[in-house]
Amino acid sequence: LMHHIIIDARNTDSLSGEYIGQLLDQLQVVDKNNKYTILVKDTDKNHWKPTESNFSIKSVNFNNSFFNEQFRLKKILNTLYPDLVHFYTPRQPFFYKGRHITTLYDLADIPGLSQLKLSRFSQLIKNYILKNAILSSKYIIVSNSYIKKELLKVINTPVDKIAVIPFDTVTSTKAS
Repeated sequence: LMHHIIIDARNTDSLSGEYIGQLLDQLQVVDKNNKYTILVKDTDKNHWKPTESNFSIKSVNFNNSFFNEQFRLKKILNTLYPDLVHFYTPRQPFFYKGRHITTLYDLADIPGLSQLKLSRFSQLIKNYILKNAILSSKYIIVSNSYIKKELLKVINTPVDKIAVIPFDTVTSTKAS
């Protein structure tokens, strides 16, 4: 049974050498059955090239503003009919109801722990959206147990929903 998996890679400046690029390289080695659509910004469409026929790039031509993430991205996802979306960041459409997983890179993505200087209202909105992304995700991927521990302190979510996958593991498996 083939599934359609979308990987949201819009928020990378360069896919080569980054976590998502390494993840994509590894997925091409281990998964020849599922169909993958990789969402990238127009400016990033040449940073990573698929080598397998079940992987394709879809360029999305909009900036990562709040409005675009909430409405345009949701519309794109709905037209692609994915079975699963892997969001590279918790900044994702609030009203997207499809199955998805989310990667958290650091504490800045965890509601209440961000050190960004935002207005009180902006911080409340950001925290609400981030918390929704975490709670609505099927799984959360974090890079270390410290981030997992801090996440569990601020959001009531099952421990087994959070997977610790050190990001250097993706790099080291590529070399072997």
